[in-house]
Amino acid sequence: MDEKLAQSIKREGACDFVPKNNLARLVPAIERELKSGKKTEKTRTPAKKGKK
Repeated sequence: MDEKLAQSIKREGACDFVPKNNLARLVPAIERELKSGKKTEKTRTPAKKGKK
């Protein structure tokens, strides 16, 4: 996948892009998303917690 396609995917909503030839970026990307999800969960209002 070339850089232009990766940029396009990120504009569509992807938070990160990990190419097959650079899997060293996979673990940090997962850790970053897990932290982000925890922060989001802490800031959700009680009324929204039950709805998905």
